[in-house]
Amino acid sequence: MNSLASNKVTRVKQIINNIADGFSLDKLSKSPARFNLGKLEWFNSEYIKLLPLLEFSYRADKLKFKYKLEKDTRIRIGDYVYLIDLKKNLIFGEKWEHIWPDGDGYFYPLGGGRDVGELSRDCVVREVLEESNGQIKINPEKLIPIITRVFKFNKPTEIEKQLWDAKEFNYYFYEIDSQDVNSCSGDNNANCCWQPLSEVLSQNKFITYSIWYNFCQENSLAIITPNQKDIQKLLAYKLDQNRIAKLNQIGEESSVIYNYLACEVGEIKWKKNTLEESKQKLKELYDKFINNDDVWEEFTKLYDIDNLNNLKKLDSLPQYLKEASDWWSSLIKQYLIKNNLDYGEFLWPLCLSLSGQSKSASAFEILVIIGREESCNRIKKYL
Repeated sequence: MNSLASNKVTRVKQIINNIADGFSLDKLSKSPARFNLGKLEWFNSEYIKLLPLLEFSYRADKLKFKYKLEKDTRIRIGDYVYLIDLKKNLIFGEKWEHIWPDGDGYFYPLGGGRDVGELSRDCVVREVLEESNGQIKINPEKLIPIITRVFKFNKPTEIEKQLWDAKEFNYYFYEIDSQDVNSCSGDNNANCCWQPLSEVLSQNKFITYSIWYNFCQENSLAIITPNQKDIQKLLAYKLDQNRIAKLNQIGEESSVIYNYLACEVGEIKWKKNTLEESKQKLKELYDKFINNDDVWEEFTKLYDIDNLNNLKKLDSLPQYLKEASDWWSSLIKQYLIKNNLDYGEFLWPLCLSLSGQSKSASAFEILVIIGREESCNRIKKYL
């Protein structure tokens, strides 16, 4: 089975053919050619838009897993494995929230820091044996690499009585039968047990759904169905894909979804309107549409994201986002037109309250991605 990047050559040829169709010698200038960075960025933005959403997400996640480190960086190397029962879509690992009560409680793959002179696969074998209380013995030859991630600490961090500036995580896949492995108490009495693989992937902290999807394609493994969190992340990435010119700009647009920061209340004031007038217009939209049971019931019937929650329809996510956001746009704008109301007076405070930014994706796209509860929470900060 081909990987996500297998259609790259075809897409490049498509772009070249489009350019060739419009080429004419009559349009050539006799003056020396100049390198136009703006045109190059436009060309690259068009190429980015042609990427399938899952491939764009895969590239974005891989980029986040890389970190340029200075030569003198003290980097701790660790090796980890996802022990997975493919038939039951289960993963075996440790949960640490009882050790760090203030932590996020994420479910970790088994593994740990590599000893001096130790090989990566040998480290995995040793760590798994230790953390499973001796019940899991891994064949190192059957370990399949997934991806390597480099993470830079905000400040020097002590690990095993040494200070480190960053850590390298080498992730592997290993197939195992869940019937042969019991839940147990691991290192520091961590809870080692089986969990649904989809829940671990949806946390997007270690390997992400798009990285797992690409790994499964490359290794002819069955691909699990994404859950709602996975789909939300893909839709958020679509905001980036529609608007960026370079991959290092990933996150600039999708930040309104995951890194929302409310702006000052006074910023929702529209031109000559008073702040109270802008608040009132925002509340009108909030009561009439955003917090209306009937409106959301109608929207859900037409655009329930769970109807997309299977692999066959993932390619339709970009169209889903467009159609669903167009539905909201049409609903609200028709109301404004019918009542002879000014777009800016209503849509400016709506967009600003949902995004926290003066320049962002449309309010209607944000509504679709974050849903009713989060939309209401954001708007209520300004009312």
